[in-house]
Amino acid sequence: MKNLLLVVLTIFLMSCGTQKIISYEYNVVTRGYRQNIKVNKNNISIVENNSTSKTTLTNPNLWKALQNGSKTIKLDKISTLKSPTNKRQRDAAMFGSLILTCSDSTYTSAGFDHGHPPVMLKTVVDSLVSIGLVK
Repeated sequence: MKNLLLVVLTIFLMSCGTQKIISYEYNVVTRGYRQNIKVNKNNISIVENNSTSKTTLTNPNLWKALQNGSKTIKLDKISTLKSPTNKRQRDAAMFGSLILTCSDSTYTSAGFDHGHPPVMLKTVVDSLVSIGLVK
């Protein structure tokens, strides 16, 4: 019985660590400007300043790049990642954050300077920025 419990617990912990991301969201904010980029397997939505909205179909190559780029992301650690720079604290850079949604959980990164995400998030953030061409 003890061994069965150990096996079940191990499978559960492994499955939590390999959750499939179903949605990527990148937010950029500064005084007077806001952009939100949301990508799921089917659609890309870009909203600027809470008014201008653009929706397109997701390119399968982009989706594959996001999925591959997120394989090394430790979801439970992104909220505590340190930003490599702190220019946003002096209003010298826009404030960026990444939200990754799985089927049963949502993970939000700690804030970072737009253009300088933590190394673990760089591949995904760079892909999302290239979609929205954040100013």
